[in-house]
Amino acid sequence: MTDSAPPSESPWVVQSVPPEWQPPQDLVAAAAANAGGSVVDIDPAWVDDPTGYVPPGAVRGLFPVDEQGQLVREYHSNPTHTPPRDDFRNLYVDNEMPLLVLGDDPEGTIRAYLLNTLTSQVEGAEADWIWVSDAPAHQVAGKPVENDRVVVSRVALGIPFASSVRAPGRDRAVIAGTFTIVWGGLDESERRVRLWLDLGESLEWAVEQFPTRMHEV
Repeated sequence: MTDSAPPSESPWVVQSVPPEWQPPQDLVAAAAANAGGSVVDIDPAWVDDPTGYVPPGAVRGLFPVDEQGQLVREYHSNPTHTPPRDDFRNLYVDNEMPLLVLGDDPEGTIRAYLLNTLTSQVEGAEADWIWVSDAPAHQVAGKPVENDRVVVSRVALGIPFASSVRAPGRDRAVIAGTFTIVWGGLDESERRVRLWLDLGESLEWAVEQFPTRMHEV
């Protein structure tokens, strides 16, 4: 359980709690610490630490808490809760040019790029799930050609993400930050690709690095 509030637009389904049900002590304590708020039920299949980074699909539901810090005996079930899975829906928000560069399987390409980056740092690392947490940002650079035309030569794509990562001999961990992909040589016979994994960094920060990184590729 955590005191994080769920997205307000989620269509919660209210279920009555049986009178004989007694809440566990940790739930009672969480309610006392969040008077007037709510205590959210997190699926442990998604994350080990419910007080850390939690993607929307991991939220099973919530209990409202009254102003005295007592649980309201109603369980608000989240119908958008799913088993752990990749969620790339935000990738498709206003990103036509980068998606063209990613090819016919954008999700598979990004998963492969991210896993290659992870395994280059920690051998044997695997991702249980990857969540694109917000709409990516991109920048395009081009070269002038004849007839006053410009041909695209470089594209940068910054993807805010979170992922549950397992590595041999280590506990499962949720990492978050921005994953940047820069393609160069798009006007040449062979294009180049370079990847940056910036843990803990915002998309806005990554966008500021686009010009320098695009120049390097």
